[in-house]
Amino acid sequence: MMPENHHDDEIGVLVRSVNQNQAIADSAHEEVERLNTHFRFTGLPNRTLFLALLEQYLRQKGQGQSVGLMVLRIAVLPDILSPKNKELLQRLLADKLRRTLGLGSQLAQLSATDFVMFYEHGVQPLLLMRQAQLIMDELTQPLTLQDMPLRPVVSIGLASQHTENLNAADFLEHGISAMMSATRENGNQIMFFDPQMTERAKFRLAQFHDILQGIHEKEYALYLQPQVDMNSGKLVGAEALLRIRRDDGKYSLPEDFITTAEDIGVMPEIGRWVFEEACRILANWQAHGIMLPLSVNTSALQLQDPMMVSHLQNLLSELKINPGSFVLELTETAKIDDTERAMELLRPIEKTGVSVVLDDFGMGYSNLHYLHQFRSLPVRRLKLDRSFVAGLPADDTMVRIVGSIADIMQLDVIAEGVETTEQRDWLLARGIHIAQGYLYSPALSEQVFNEQWLVAPISEIC
Repeated sequence: MMPENHHDDEIGVLVRSVNQNQAIADSAHEEVERLNTHFRFTGLPNRTLFLALLEQYLRQKGQGQSVGLMVLRIAVLPDILSPKNKELLQRLLADKLRRTLGLGSQLAQLSATDFVMFYEHGVQPLLLMRQAQLIMDELTQPLTLQDMPLRPVVSIGLASQHTENLNAADFLEHGISAMMSATRENGNQIMFFDPQMTERAKFRLAQFHDILQGIHEKEYALYLQPQVDMNSGKLVGAEALLRIRRDDGKYSLPEDFITTAEDIGVMPEIGRWVFEEACRILANWQAHGIMLPLSVNTSALQLQDPMMVSHLQNLLSELKINPGSFVLELTETAKIDDTERAMELLRPIEKTGVSVVLDDFGMGYSNLHYLHQFRSLPVRRLKLDRSFVAGLPADDTMVRIVGSIADIMQLDVIAEGVETTEQRDWLLARGIHIAQGYLYSPALSEQVFNEQWLVAPISEIC
């Protein structure tokens, strides 16, 4: 601080000189501190800072929360770059890795060739493997430096922690050990610290790619099951059901397919394809004057995907689908962890005229609370689970309970899995008049459905 009345004398000059020296010293100290915790050329945290950040997070993470670690070694062939271009290469690679970062992830640098990424939020092994594969695809793209084409070779080691209580240093060593194992496999390899986990993740990743390939090669189809007014036998709607072509050319759905698709994270892609096919079918019907509602199942995972909403809105708008003809069936047995978030995503869809059916009602989680949460949406029906219908007429307790709830809340009920005339007659006597099941028809290919059910006059179909 400058003393008063000494701005221009020797004391003022001395004070200014001291202040300048202090500023230079402070700046130098800050630079030393930065170099002690960051890499000079990339500005990324070094091992010391990364371990401190990782240790702090591991101490604070919730019980049972999964965390993931990815260690990358990036070598470039041929290795003949000048020191200046090696620095440039580090910056290029760091920038590529920065672009792959998402929320809850941290990037650091361990050496001139080694980097590490940490994922905070519940990363499952398959998702970690998928992320590693995407990063490898990006990093192994050819580069040109010094007018010379270069080929990066990448080795990635993965480590995950769910119930273990490793400290940061040991957790990092697991990732480094896995990376070294990948390096010994001659590069461009991804390995987990646990070899069995590597095999499981690779198997799941192969399933993921097989499903995407199946969609691309048109091995999937929507079969349509009629929904019928049991009083008159007239068609009042249809449900779109996913089917997969088998080796013998027939279509079916493997029992564990949906569970597997959700586990490996490919359900959003399947869901988008189902929406596209359902809207195409509706647009075709409506072009021929057929205003029949079509129901489409929606999984809990899809309700957590904001892109699902915009994708469906765009489809409905582009194909000019009539309001009310696209029906979302929310499967209650698939637990929706965040109903408020699901409501936020569904409300914009409501404005496009989409209505909602609660599927498998009575089989899921917190039934009445669940129904109350979704009551502010245009829920038009409850759908009886087929296991309840199968017990009719002898075991009718659950059907009576669900029927009473629907009556109080002024909702229609649709019975799924109606196979006998006795079941039909019991349901009709209790005021439940809409059904689908083998008594009327199995699910049919689009062509067969159109031929068998859409040949009557339009006035009788709607």
